[in-house]
Amino acid sequence: MERDSGTPRLEITVSDPVKQGESINQYVSYKVNTKTDLPDFDHSHSSVVRRYSDFLWLFGELQASYAGVIIPPLPEKHVIGRISENFYSDERREKEEQQFLAERRRSLEKFLRRVASHSLLSKDQYFRAFLEQDAAEFNSTKERSKASRKSKSFWQWASEKSHTLQTKLGTPSERPRTEEDEKFEQISKYIGGLEPHTIAVHKHAHGLVKRSKDMVQSLYNVGVAFTLLGQTESGSLGQALGELGQCADKLSLAASAEADKESQFFEEPLKDYVRMLGAVKHALESRTEKQTTYETALADLNNKKSNLSRLTGIPGKESKVAEAEAEV
Repeated sequence: MERDSGTPRLEITVSDPVKQGESINQYVSYKVNTKTDLPDFDHSHSSVVRRYSDFLWLFGELQASYAGVIIPPLPEKHVIGRISENFYSDERREKEEQQFLAERRRSLEKFLRRVASHSLLSKDQYFRAFLEQDAAEFNSTKERSKASRKSKSFWQWASEKSHTLQTKLGTPSERPRTEEDEKFEQISKYIGGLEPHTIAVHKHAHGLVKRSKDMVQSLYNVGVAFTLLGQTESGSLGQALGELGQCADKLSLAASAEADKESQFFEEPLKDYVRMLGAVKHALESRTEKQTTYETALADLNNKKSNLSRLTGIPGKESKVAEAEAEV
């Protein structure tokens, strides 16, 4: 289906994962490519290099700025080089690492595209900075965001105030439940029931894919063993053993291709579902937290108004009335 020529465009791809640094300082950089005709952007085409920690920074900024909004999930942090610590062959380790980088690239691209498709998140200043700014500008932007975090936001202040008030006043009086409250409760129960089942399905899928990959390694080892054994024998026996080794090697390649498909098209989407359910739960919890903060502050305000009403008109209480009015 062709895109309507009048529809604003924001196309994002993540490409070229490259390992940088050495030893414990090793990380992977990615090229983030953007094409757009949106007026909010300074350039119609841009390519910048970002690492996973930059994606994590953007995720944190979005999560802090848009409480209650479902922020698209990121893939989990992974220590580069951990794959090489297993006991597989060098060839298997190299392939595992390439598959990991390919899956990580797809997941990061999916994160950015989901943000870009969101009517609110796509307009965020830090999202635009992430997509367009060069390394020096981007580092300055991150430093400014850290500095601004040090000055508490209203909701941070309100949350702390709410905790103090709850300690003094106890649980705020329960307000009448609305239709929206009922809907949120239904969603919370549904997500709470769906998440463990999805995690269980992904766990089994991961096990199936791992067994398939182990089978690939076993066939590869059998092929190598028979090939080497054939080289020690002469005549028809050596030829037969060599052909058996080649057959096992071909089976290993075929099984490897199938295992790769199972990983990308079966296990990977399930892992993404688990992450997305976690993002939904976080948004629901954030909504509940903000609602509690609001209700506690409202209860405190009503108490102060009642105190002001009680003091008003009592002779000799003028100073107390002035204090109560200031608090309200």
